[in-house]
Amino acid sequence: MKRKNIMAFFMMICLAFVMLALNGCSKAEIEAIAAKSMEYSQAVSLPEQYSITYEIMNTDGIINKMTKAKDSAGNIYYRTKDKEKLFVKISDNVYHLYEKDEAGIFKLTSDWDGYTAAYIHEETKGFLHYVEASSKKSLPTIANIGESEVLGRSCDRYEITTGAGNYVVKYTLQVDSETGICMSWEKNSTVDDIHVGQEEEFQCITFQVDNIKLPEYTN
Repeated sequence: MKRKNIMAFFMMICLAFVMLALNGCSKAEIEAIAAKSMEYSQAVSLPEQYSITYEIMNTDGIINKMTKAKDSAGNIYYRTKDKEKLFVKISDNVYHLYEKDEAGIFKLTSDWDGYTAAYIHEETKGFLHYVEASSKKSLPTIANIGESEVLGRSCDRYEITTGAGNYVVKYTLQVDSETGICMSWEKNSTVDDIHVGQEEEFQCITFQVDNIKLPEYTN
């Protein structure tokens, strides 16, 4: 494992606010708990090479997929419902951009030297939103309820239940034990034990860490 991604601090603040405001906690108390979460959080370690796909259900019940992959040469592939890009590594911190033409073939779009690792990080940060959701495991009010398995990988399972009166919200989180990558996130809201609303959920549906083959490309 090489470098570590920065934890999604704002996600912990938002979740802490939702859970604790319902229980009457003050802003100062929420900020204190968020700070404690940062103190105990651990960084995610993306493998040297990988291909990871998330299946995401939004609040309208629409399911989308997001994939990011990196091969042994450092080339990076990124696909969402709106974009599909291939960044081919030219030197230590320079990449060329390839996109599909009308025939569906990846062709050189731009050899601009500004396609750096920092640029690609920003371009693909939507992927980290899901990868680093595992930071929620550091919330003081969340409980580790044991081990689980996702895609053949050993995971730790976490749960937290909150709400007010007859309104109950349960969050379930599964985190890959080796890398700290979030494998799934579920939210279930009920009123008097009856499911209400449509919640955003996601789960990892492919997780490969060797022999990564990216799409072929041509100039």
